[in-house]
Amino acid sequence: MLRFRAARRPGLPARGILGDPFGLRNRLVRTDRHHHAVHAAAVPVRADGRAIPRVFFAGWVYRIPRWWKINGWEIGGLVRVQSGDAVPVTQATNTLSAFGYAVQRPNRIANPNAFANRSSGEWFDKSAFMAAGQFSIGNSSRNPVRGPGLQDADLMIGKTFWISERVNLEFRAEVFNVSNTPPLNDPSGSFGSAAFGTIKSAGNPRDFEFAAKIRF
Repeated sequence: MLRFRAARRPGLPARGILGDPFGLRNRLVRTDRHHHAVHAAAVPVRADGRAIPRVFFAGWVYRIPRWWKINGWEIGGLVRVQSGDAVPVTQATNTLSAFGYAVQRPNRIANPNAFANRSSGEWFDKSAFMAAGQFSIGNSSRNPVRGPGLQDADLMIGKTFWISERVNLEFRAEVFNVSNTPPLNDPSGSFGSAAFGTIKSAGNPRDFEFAAKIRF
C-alpha cells in the first residue's frame, strides 16, 4: 500500500542569520515550494532541520509460488527516490560576527543550479556567488543550492523453516543499494574555502547481509 501527501513547510531562520533583522521580508523564508512525501505524518526533515522535498518510498513483499519441492520463499524490496535537499551557502570569513550575526551570506548574481557540467568536483556554478562587502549583508537566500538526490533500492529473499511445532528458523539474505549508485552527500557551501562547491564524501556502496533468527 502506498500513501502520498503533499504539503508546504515554512522555514524559520535561526536567530542571528536574518538578512534584514528589522524587516518582515526575511523573517519567514519559504524553504521550497511543495514537499511531497509518502509519509502520512509530516514532511521528511533532516536532523539539522532542513526539509527533504519530493520523496517517494515504496515497499513490497511477494510469496514465490510453489515449484517442485521449492516452496515458502518470499522476496521483498524497498525503493526510495528523492530530490536533493536544500544546501545553505555562507561565507567562510564572517565580518559580521561582532554584530551578533552567526553567519554572513555572500551576494548571488546568478542561478547556481543552472549548471550543465555537474560533477562531484564542482556540483553547482560557483561563479554565481561573489563576496559581500565588509560589514555588509549579502543578498543570497538561505538555501540557494540543491544537493544531489538519492535513488536507492534494497532486496530481500527469505524463508521460515519449521524445525518442530514450536521452533522455527527464519533465514534472510539481503542486499542494500542494489544498483551500487553512489549516494553522494551534500556539497560544501562554505564560500571562500577551497572545498566550496565540491562533494568530498558519499554513503555506503552495495552491501550484502545474511541473517538468521530462531523462534521458540
